[in-house]
Amino acid sequence: MHLVNGDIGIIDTFNNPLNTRSEALEYLDRQDISYSKVVFVIVSHLHRDHIGGLISLFESCSNAKFYFSSIITSPPFNGIVALSKHANIEIPGFQQSRKIYRFIKRNGIEIESIQEGKVIYDFDNCKITAIYPNEKSINYFLSKYEIIYEEIDEELKSNNSKNKKQTKKYNISSDFNHHSVALIISFNDLNYLHCSDLVFHDENGMGAAYVFDYLIQNNLKCHFFKLPHHGSNTGFDKEKWSAFIEEPKYLKTTAWRGAGESLPEPNTVGEILSLSENSYCTTNPRTSTIDIPNNLKRKYKLPIGNVRPFSNKYGVVVFSKNSDTSRISVDSKNAVHFKELL
Repeated sequence: MHLVNGDIGIIDTFNNPLNTRSEALEYLDRQDISYSKVVFVIVSHLHRDHIGGLISLFESCSNAKFYFSSIITSPPFNGIVALSKHANIEIPGFQQSRKIYRFIKRNGIEIESIQEGKVIYDFDNCKITAIYPNEKSINYFLSKYEIIYEEIDEELKSNNSKNKKQTKKYNISSDFNHHSVALIISFNDLNYLHCSDLVFHDENGMGAAYVFDYLIQNNLKCHFFKLPHHGSNTGFDKEKWSAFIEEPKYLKTTAWRGAGESLPEPNTVGEILSLSENSYCTTNPRTSTIDIPNNLKRKYKLPIGNVRPFSNKYGVVVFSKNSDTSRISVDSKNAVHFKELL
């Protein structure tokens, strides 16, 4: 994010699978922007498409404050991270997160927690405020992870006393989307809503529904909207979106594909277009692919066979406003309009 006075903010990060460097740093290099201009880095949640290359940001952005969702800075969650190193404890999708927490501990990196009401940035006419996670979600997961931590601890003690080698699996990564940070970015009279991968939750007063209700109850209008969870129907509510999205109604999302599924789903695409013609996606998840030669698959330990990942020619969707002329512009280089997803 290009902020005021040349400041740069980064929300989440990913990397090329063939290296460990954050794409955010590659972008700054292309723009000839010093890493010293990065004033904050926000980690919304721990899925690998949001934390890839994070360690390279720790190493390069010495002036930045680093923020994590309060749910993943809680003592019981950190306790689970510490216990997950044991060979007979399996937490799928946790390996990259464990490396990040180990790096933070070894290098004494200070992490600030984000929860509803936290002001991340406030300079001149630009303000960034968190509206999620809220207190209820933090307490919900605090209680849940206290129980899981105690269960893992008891399991390890039992294994040690009985000299057992049994492995037990804990599927904590299925919670990660529910940890997501949601932000309101205000610039003069315009608001941008960033929902990361937040989705609906079975509990009332939590998840995407809470954020949408918060906006409606506080009569907050959003002119730009980064759609939650890749535009998936797990965060889509046409009636509520209609109540807080306001002209010029610029919407954008990132594409995702895996396990025979792609996002945003075709049925949701049409519904989103009916809300705004100004809707863009970084690429088409159903057509943008590249073939990887078998020698590269072997080198990087990828499965040999029919592997067709996204094209590395992903697009960029940039919304910008000229403070002098009030002109709003959209740069969708290599990205696609939602009509191309139908």
